Amino acid sequence: MADPRLAELAIGEPTVNERLMAWSIRRSLYTLRLGNGEARRVVGLLNRETYPDVIRQVRDALDDVEARGADVNTETNARLGALARTLREVTRQGYVNAHDLTAPTMQQQATDEAEALVRRINAVLPPAADAQAVMPAIPTLRAIVSQRTVNGRLVRDWFGDASEHTANAVVREINTGIAQGAPADVIVRRIRGTAANDYEDGLLDASRREVATLVRTAVRGVQQQARQITYRENADIVERVKIVATLDHRTCPICGPLDGTTFPVDSERAQQPPFHPNCRCDTVPVVRRFTGLPPGQRASATGAVPSTVTFSQWLRDQPRAVQEDVLGVRRAALWRSGRFTLGDFTDDANKVLTLKELGVLDAEDN
Repeated sequence: MADPRLAELAIGEPTVNERLMAWSIRRSLYTLRLGNGEARRVVGLLNRETYPDVIRQVRDALDDVEARGADVNTETNARLGALARTLREVTRQGYVNAHDLTAPTMQQQATDEAEALVRRINAVLPPAADAQAVMPAIPTLRAIVSQRTVNGRLVRDWFGDASEHTANAVVREINTGIAQGAPADVIVRRIRGTAANDYEDGLLDASRREVATLVRTAVRGVQQQARQITYRENADIVERVKIVATLDHRTCPICGPLDGTTFPVDSERAQQPPFHPNCRCDTVPVVRRFTGLPPGQRASATGAVPSTVTFSQWLRDQPRAVQEDVLGVRRAALWRSGRFTLGDFTDDANKVLTLKELGVLDAEDN
């Protein structure tokens, strides 16, 4: 129930919600740096422990196959099958360790985020409010880490998928190399990469990028879940939650239509960021009794704009090249024609629809 004292607040405080939004966006830059740092730590752990073990297992198995003859036969297939099982276990355990490495940092992050948000809300509330935001329970915040999700799935399950992707890619490369008659050194080099290129030319680099993206997205998810818990704990002050997308050409068709939308602070079903890997969307609180204030400003790639400007409105004022960079040539044309809104380009699961699914394919597209 809302604090009745808030009803006595003067509506004339013009910048409370805008100040909260500006702070929230600045705070997200800190979260971005934290996510990058955690990604480097996790990839470093895999580089030190898991990937060298993968290469050793591959090298030993291929040397053994070469020594016995690389002809495809029952014995060779059995050895390669055993190698595949070993690789899956090595990567599974390595990715479990990588997942667990981030837990202490993210537990502290959840607490720090809630504390920072509470301090900021209290700093901008005018004395007339006679109300103070309070901290959620620390155990509740720390529980976020074990329950953290990306796109509705537990982060540990995403790590499990990444482990499988890595093992399967290595096994495919081994099988392809043997079928081509490639020497063991060549197969290992394809998997590991070369020192001359900082090992970025091997297939394991794709695994590094996948894990780094996952970690950065998980850090963003902890931030947003900590905020949501804090919003709910202070529902007498925070009335609604606003989604804020970045106003630049990198914002995707999933996030753009959501910019500026709000949902009740106690909503259990509202979509919340991160909406996809590497999502940059944010949530900001809308404080009670301040929803009708004169507009402030928000940042965009083209300079400061009124805080009431949504991504759709911002994009409408951009050159055609920027619109096509964001939406694609055909979608941009459909949007400019007025036949489609930005929200029409995605489904309820935040999947970008193909032109066929939109029902706009013609002969020249086939």
